[in-house]
Amino acid sequence: MYREVPFLLVLSTLIGRSIQLFGWVFLGFGAIFASVFLRMADLNVYDFGSGTEVVESVIVKKENAKAKINNVTVQKYHYKFSDESGNEYRGVSYSTKYLKVGEKVQVEYRPGTPSWSRIEGMRQKPFGKEILFVLVFPLIGFLLVLIPLYMSWRRLSLLRLGVLTKGVMLNKEHTSMKVNGRRVYKYTFKFFDNKGKEFCLKVKTRFTNIVEDEHEERVLYHPSNPSNACLVDLINSGLEFNEKGDLVGYSSVRAFFSILLPLGVFAALVVAAVLMK
Repeated sequence: MYREVPFLLVLSTLIGRSIQLFGWVFLGFGAIFASVFLRMADLNVYDFGSGTEVVESVIVKKENAKAKINNVTVQKYHYKFSDESGNEYRGVSYSTKYLKVGEKVQVEYRPGTPSWSRIEGMRQKPFGKEILFVLVFPLIGFLLVLIPLYMSWRRLSLLRLGVLTKGVMLNKEHTSMKVNGRRVYKYTFKFFDNKGKEFCLKVKTRFTNIVEDEHEERVLYHPSNPSNACLVDLINSGLEFNEKGDLVGYSSVRAFFSILLPLGVFAALVVAAVLMK
C-alpha cells in the first residue's frame, strides 16, 4: 500500500530530526560568520599579474583596517596615481607591511580599467585567500545535516510504504552518549511481519517517555525488507492510523516546531548570500 504523507510531515521527517539540530545551528551561524569574513577577503587571484600596467604612486593616507593576521595589524593604505592618459585615480590597498605616508610605491592596474588597481604585493581587501578556512564551519554543519538525511529518507519511505505492526521491548541499556544533558539509551524490540517471521529492531534515543509508554510499541516495517523498520513514535508521536493502515492524523504542532530551526537557517543562508554581494 502507499500512503499520502502531508507536506509538513515530509519536511519534519527529512530535516527536522533532533539529531540534525546541532548541524542546523552550526550551518546557520557558520554561514553568517563565513559571509562576514569572505566579504573582507581579496579572492581576485587572476585579476593581476602579467598584462597589467605598473605606474609609480605615493601613499597619501594610512589607517588601521581593524583586522589582524597572525596578531599583526592590517593597514589600509590610500594612494593616488595617473594612468597613461594623465587621468588621476585613487585607490586603497591592504597589507601588514608598514609604510609611511608620502612613501613611493608601485601600483598595478588592469589596462582600460584604471579604477581597478592595487599596490604591488598588496590586497584590495584586508584578508587574502587564507581566510577561506572559515568555510570549514558551514561545511561541518552541512555534513551534520546531510549525513542523517539517509536515515530520514528511510523513515519517510516507511511512512509511505511501511506495514504497521506491534513491537515488544526485549532490552534497554544505557550508552555513554548524552544529548542536552539527557542520557541516550539503546533499545531492542521484537516484532513479527505478516508472514509470522520474527525480527529485531534496535534504536537509540533519549526520548524514553515515548518509547516506554505502551506495553507494545507501534512499528512500521518495509514490506520487501522487514529489517528496515522504525518505531512510529520516533517519527512523530502523534501519528494515527485507521484499521486499513492509512495515515489519518499527526501532530502538526510538533512537525511545525521541528522545522522552525531549519527554516531559520535557510533565512540565515539568504542573509549570508546578500552579504556576499
